[in-house]
Amino acid sequence: MSREELANQIWRACDIMRRDDNTKLILKYVEHLSWLLFLKVFEAIEDRHATEAEIAGRPYARVVEAEYRWSEWASRDWRGEDLIEFVQGKLLPHLRDLRGSPEREIVATVFGGITTVMKSPYNLKDVIAIVDEIDFHRAEDVHTISLVYESLLAKMGSEAGLSGEFYTPRPIIRFMVQMVDPRIGESVYDPACGSAGFLVETYLHMKKAERTTRDHEILQHRTFFGQESGELPFLLGTMNMVLHGVLRPTIVRQNTLEENIRNIPDSERHHIVRTNPPFGGKESHQIQQNFPVQSQATELLFLQYVLKKLKVNGRCGIVLPDGVLFRGDAFARVKKELLENFNLHTVVSLPGGVFLPYSGVKTNLLFLERHIPDLPPETPVTFVPMTAVDEETGTIIAPDVRPLFEVRRGYTYFAEDDVIWAKITPCMQNGKAAIARDLENGLGFGSTEFHVLRPGGQVIPEWVFYYVRRPSFRKEATHHFTGSVGQQRVPVSFLENYEIPVPPLAEQRRIVERIEEIASRLAEARRLRNLAAVDADVLVSATFEDLLSSPGARLWPEYALGQVLNRTT
Repeated sequence: MSREELANQIWRACDIMRRDDNTKLILKYVEHLSWLLFLKVFEAIEDRHATEAEIAGRPYARVVEAEYRWSEWASRDWRGEDLIEFVQGKLLPHLRDLRGSPEREIVATVFGGITTVMKSPYNLKDVIAIVDEIDFHRAEDVHTISLVYESLLAKMGSEAGLSGEFYTPRPIIRFMVQMVDPRIGESVYDPACGSAGFLVETYLHMKKAERTTRDHEILQHRTFFGQESGELPFLLGTMNMVLHGVLRPTIVRQNTLEENIRNIPDSERHHIVRTNPPFGGKESHQIQQNFPVQSQATELLFLQYVLKKLKVNGRCGIVLPDGVLFRGDAFARVKKELLENFNLHTVVSLPGGVFLPYSGVKTNLLFLERHIPDLPPETPVTFVPMTAVDEETGTIIAPDVRPLFEVRRGYTYFAEDDVIWAKITPCMQNGKAAIARDLENGLGFGSTEFHVLRPGGQVIPEWVFYYVRRPSFRKEATHHFTGSVGQQRVPVSFLENYEIPVPPLAEQRRIVERIEEIASRLAEARRLRNLAAVDADVLVSATFEDLLSSPGARLWPEYALGQVLNRTT
């Protein structure tokens, strides 16, 4: 079925529902159509899981019992009111009561707030017949229906005057996703997810980097988190994620602002927060008690919440009205924290009317990073000048310890297990690089002439360290210098785009152990003056080159460094 044919079918179903007494309003018929689509697509997902389990020779317990599966009841020849009685009296109660697994809980939560059922059994049969024609076993149909569904959400937002709650314009979402650039292994959170437009676009962005079954598992089960208080937006958001391929999204139905943000544990923080929160509303005194800076303004409370939900080194993109940056009183206090403790690196001013008819308020897109945890200014931290990095051993020797307030501005920040790599000549050619370890309070600051490479889940720090210290890598880097003679530097783009082999983690560790064993023996030999003239760089590099040219190494996938690092600065 072509996209045009499928779209026509969906709009035909909507026309039928508009004629029914219970689903005349667009909010009602979109809700009803959504849960019908959900049941249809969910059975297709279960069919696929059952087939995979059969091939693998393992059992599979279906979430929905046979009597309530779409194929069992949707095509039955119902008479009169029997269909309505089945849906209201058996189907919906069964789905609401599912328990015992994450998938069952998701279905139960989705249907917990569903009350809308068409009044006419004949209208309902016609709509069910239309949905039944869609083949969710075909990837083409799934992709097409996801696009049609997005357009339906946009139409609903426009007609109902609730665009801000249900739909953020796709170009804005896509731009924000590209700016924040989430990587596999990072958790992504939207505290006001609505119909999950940000989460869906983020999934499509991250899926391009999916290479292995482990990547797939991470994206499916450990990446996407959302929160939404409204019944209908919650259903639409869950449905939107499932249609786009995330089969177990972690979307919670809850009022985000009810959480006290003063004591959020790190386990509940996220690498990426991206959201278009509601603004212009007023919150109760009880809700305000959950925030250090109290205000009735919803947007100010959401900004405080987002700042607290970011992990150290986390990144955020948020839509906020102009007033947040330029008003006084409580707004000024939150702005002060934002500017002092976060890196607000980009503000994009949007023209007025972008979110009409929901709001005509002029808005900004704010992009920020959280580099430093909430610590007292006097907290001791490690400080590493360029001279403290030993170019012979690739280690940090005798670093300084300074109070946080002295170094948090004007120096390069890094954390435990980051690789620091000199970008300026001649330090880069001389091999000044090290893995940051044993940092005071887990924080390090140093020369602005360091690039910081933060490994993601696909590489260990030692693999990155030994690779970028290779003479051949450094020689290649010299061809990309920018700047004048004596002040030439390697740009961060060289590191982000340089492709390196990425063997399995176990193989990385095995190779690193071999390299370090040789380096250790050489160090001992030098200590005994038996190999005083041997160049450690040459020997270590030769070992690495030998391993990289082995037959097995040719099978390793290659990634740009920017794809396997969580941060490159």
